[in-house]
Amino acid sequence: LDILEHNLSTPTYKWNEDHTKCFMILTCSYGCGIVKENEGHVKVEKVEASCEKDGYIKYTGTFDISGSETLEYTEPIVKTGHKYGEVKYTWNADYTKCTAKQVCENDETHIVEGTVDAVITTVEPTYDAKGKKTFTATFTKEGFKAQVHETEIPALNHEYEEVKYEWNADHT
Repeated sequence: LDILEHNLSTPTYKWNEDHTKCFMILTCSYGCGIVKENEGHVKVEKVEASCEKDGYIKYTGTFDISGSETLEYTEPIVKTGHKYGEVKYTWNADYTKCTAKQVCENDETHIVEGTVDAVITTVEPTYDAKGKKTFTATFTKEGFKAQVHETEIPALNHEYEEVKYEWNADHT
């Protein structure tokens, strides 16, 4: 029998395992075992996942035969989540403010940062000991640690005036 004399059934469709190929299968309803398999065209659209949004790979299969279905299969790509690197701390010139900054390793435009005023404590110097000024920056954001900077204050010097000698009128 010529294939035109076969009564081909309503088509069934299938994908290969990795969805890079699609097929339309027609089987003769007379039971003669004739099967016609047509390979379609596959278009792949990929949207990458980000830290905050899921992505996907969408496979669209089409066939050159009029009236055939369009196949679609979408494979989800789970969002990556943030992966923040090491916290970098920066003091301003006079140590009255400290900034903490973390950059996401998955997307460098995702930044977590905060700036706080330092609490300043001073131990005044004496003639016998140096003093110090302590700047403490305490952060409330999770993952940021308190930072401390200390500066030394020199000990006080005794300031003596120049020694002057004066003789009494009788030079004694």
